[in-house]
Amino acid sequence: MQEQRAELGRYLAAQREQRGRELRELAKATRIPASLLEALEYGDAERLPDRVFLANYLKAYAAELGLPLAELEARFQAAYGRAEEIDPVALERARRRRALLHAVIAGALALAGLVAFFVMNRSRFR
Repeated sequence: MQEQRAELGRYLAAQREQRGRELRELAKATRIPASLLEALEYGDAERLPDRVFLANYLKAYAAELGLPLAELEARFQAAYGRAEEIDPVALERARRRRALLHAVIAGALALAGLVAFFVMNRSRFR
């Protein structure tokens, strides 16, 4: 299976290069992190997210490069196996975790901004 993953990665990289696209440019256009595109192109399954997200990444990759989606999905299934049924409860749990993480990050940034404001303007508050 590792050889099939490497073969898929070589195919993806070759298609991208034939179209004269850089990895970072493709990442920006598809909104897929360059590290994940790189993992796909190297066949590094450990660095890839859950199958639920990969399906959307493949669609964006195919659309941006003009690749036939059905062929790309068939190659992906040969390399990584068929996707299991998507559990809606698990999907909702993943969405909630992501939303919580975004909220925590936004709160931390807001707090850091507030602290920086008070530190920079401390003479006004004395």
